[in-house]
Amino acid sequence: MTAPAASALRRLSVRGGGLSIALFGLIIGAAAAPFAYDDAWITYRYAYNLASGDGLVYNVGERMFGTTAPGYAVLLGVLAWPSAGAVPAISGAICAIALAAAGLAFYTFGVRRGATLAGVVAALTFIVNPLALESFGGEMVPQAALALWALVAVALERPAIAAACGVAATVLRPDGVVVLAVALGWHAWRTRRVPWRIGVLASLVVALWFGVLWMYFGTPLPETLAAKQAQRASGVWHGFGTDFALWVLALTPCDTPFTVPRTHSGFATVLVLGLSGLLALPWRRAWWGLAAWPLVVCVAYRQLRLPFYHWYAVPPLVLLAIGAGLSCDVAARTMAWIAARCWPTHATHRSAGTVIGAVIVAIVMIVSIWPLSTIAFDTRRWFPGPGERAYVAIGRWLAANTPPDATVGYIEVGFIGYYSRRPIVDAFGLVTRDGAARLAVGDFLHAYRSRRPEVILHSPVYFPALMGGLEREAWFRREYVAVATLDSGRGYPLTVYRRHVPADR
Repeated sequence: MTAPAASALRRLSVRGGGLSIALFGLIIGAAAAPFAYDDAWITYRYAYNLASGDGLVYNVGERMFGTTAPGYAVLLGVLAWPSAGAVPAISGAICAIALAAAGLAFYTFGVRRGATLAGVVAALTFIVNPLALESFGGEMVPQAALALWALVAVALERPAIAAACGVAATVLRPDGVVVLAVALGWHAWRTRRVPWRIGVLASLVVALWFGVLWMYFGTPLPETLAAKQAQRASGVWHGFGTDFALWVLALTPCDTPFTVPRTHSGFATVLVLGLSGLLALPWRRAWWGLAAWPLVVCVAYRQLRLPFYHWYAVPPLVLLAIGAGLSCDVAARTMAWIAARCWPTHATHRSAGTVIGAVIVAIVMIVSIWPLSTIAFDTRRWFPGPGERAYVAIGRWLAANTPPDATVGYIEVGFIGYYSRRPIVDAFGLVTRDGAARLAVGDFLHAYRSRRPEVILHSPVYFPALMGGLEREAWFRREYVAVATLDSGRGYPLTVYRRHVPADR
């Protein structure tokens, strides 16, 4: 085969591989699109109110910065106008596209670095991984896709595109500023030239965005940051590192304090591949830039003393995917080297490497990728589960049995807040301000005590030491009466208490 023909065939195969990765990501993403965890519905309610003409607010009339993804809420609200009820479906579609885009970014980076096998395995590992699929509904997978493409753009020597992706990641979620800093810093390190004009323009756009948020909410950063730090300070929630490790192990046959619906067949293999491959990262400088973003994010979460939430696992998943790709790449190169030593002709060496790489991908597909992909294909069977269905029913019950302006107090406000359309008093402070200091010292009833919601949903078995005593509080016994008992879907009933006398403060 002539050199031009061989080059054309290689380009065709590279494009075919990219198309296959993107298509696979879209299929898996479309299957998983109906999933959305409870906190994602907080952002959905911001988007719903925006699309309905009530502004970027959670409780109508109250500008409380209670979403960690203001840009994502705006995007959903704009796309959902004038059909506000389409917000969840639009978010599912965006997450599906982002999943495919992230997989394609891994593949493109691997091809660019002469490690196509590593790119393929990393892409497949990310696309089917439960750490990504169970973060659907929120902004983390879209932000990861933007971060990966920002870093791929640096590898492709496109700093303007890298900066644009970094700015978009920051608008989506404020900690995306790490993406922008890492991308521009990596570009400067690679080229020994600081992209001053691009950096200044990107900084101005980011500053303008934070300025708009500051003018609108009275603060440039989400107030949920203080609430989550208070949750961690209370001692009830563990640190990011500890609970992340336990959450990951919960997806394997290991026993941990976390309860997950099922052990994911194939995840243990991916975990071993990922961790072993990361041992090779110090000798693979070409991959350092791609790994820098998740590393910095993990350190930042740790230093900010944040508790672990399962969607925070998406940045570490990027590291895990890189590790899985590198472990397979090292194995293939080692076996190809052995083959070259045994059969020293150049042609045999190249063909052996191709065959070994194909065999490794086939093994990974059979052992891990296909078993993990069933999670997405089974989404409609296991989601919504009993808890989600019960919370939707509770929200609708509140919508049907309380006045439109009745305030409702509870601790998990995603589904219930979205479907009730009632003003929410959040005991954990995500959408209710001024309670972080009390929450930090373990006063989980402060929001109820200070705001006296019209309705409180309560079960004494949920945080029994810190919330179980609500029914014994003098003000509560004097002002509230039980009016209904509803199924929580979590093995215990929720009692609906309604305030029947004016609050005595």
